[in-house]
Amino acid sequence: LDLVIPGFGYPSSSLVDGDKKYFAPDGSAPVFNTPHSVPKPDVGVFDVAPATIALSISSPYPANVELLASTGKNCPIICYANDLWAMANFRTSNTDGQPVSYLFWGFTGPPADLNAEGGELLGNMMYLLDPP
Repeated sequence: LDLVIPGFGYPSSSLVDGDKKYFAPDGSAPVFNTPHSVPKPDVGVFDVAPATIALSISSPYPANVELLASTGKNCPIICYANDLWAMANFRTSNTDGQPVSYLFWGFTGPPADLNAEGGELLGNMMYLLDPP
């Protein structure tokens, strides 16, 4: 993310998300509803415990970042559920001043590890990147 958002500077960690779910604090976000609706707030995305890259961002959260999902209930005791961000939308501007969004999805496994809801969530992300 440092390559697309200069000065990003938030640490990341690699973990295995054993409950196979992400936690969506705002189930109304388009990524969970457009064009497919997926169950929320505990979004069952995987058939196996997935490898995940999570961003460690503590409150107060940056204004240009929308938290979409965290590793939630697998969060270690020393952090809050939303401090390990597994999905986020980073809003910035390009060199022409036009708005740009970067969707971050920390899942690092093969597509075969996604369940039906995970496939729909991936489809929603692709839809948001290139809407009709």
